[in-house]
Amino acid sequence: MSMVKCRECGRKVSSKASSCPNCGAPRKKRGTSTGCGCLIMLIVLGAIGSFVARKDRPPSKAQPSATAPRRSAPQNEKRTVRMQFDIPKLLKMSIAEVKEELGPPKHEYIPTDLQLEFWPEFPFDAEYVKGNVSIGIEYTQRGNILSISIADDTEGSSQRDIMTLGNLVPNDREYHLKVMNWLNPAKARANKSAQIASIKVTPR
Repeated sequence: MSMVKCRECGRKVSSKASSCPNCGAPRKKRGTSTGCGCLIMLIVLGAIGSFVARKDRPPSKAQPSATAPRRSAPQNEKRTVRMQFDIPKLLKMSIAEVKEELGPPKHEYIPTDLQLEFWPEFPFDAEYVKGNVSIGIEYTQRGNILSISIADDTEGSSQRDIMTLGNLVPNDREYHLKVMNWLNPAKARANKSAQIASIKVTPR
């Protein structure tokens, strides 16, 4: 047991005594009320500080979800078809002039001497390609053009589209058009091919 000084009369009093035996002044216990008051004050100040900090914080930008569906491109977007080969112009040229105009062909078939011996007019063939569009030019040993076939590998490409790609018009006086259809249309559709196989153009 320890002795403490009375705050009123100054006499020594037991630390366990509730009042001073000399003057009767009540003795104030330390720690209980003061500690509770400090704790409550700290809680209140912390709540106020948290509210102010949350209020002043700028709103965060929403992040896109990793599983959110991406925007897909329009399915029915209309295709823009432009001329790729001027076939009426090429029909009036020799194969040498065509090569000068378009450059060397991507593929070229040259008959063997034996083939030319039995058939001097055995056709040569040169192929040119621009993107999905290709033309096959048949020409003779002398370089005269026999026909030009044009095809488009774009899915669903129509006869009208292919004619536009070759700068062709129906019922022209200078050339004849022959539409080459697929032998197996169902298979062609399954392979996502054009609506027709090609258009063969021959000079009249």
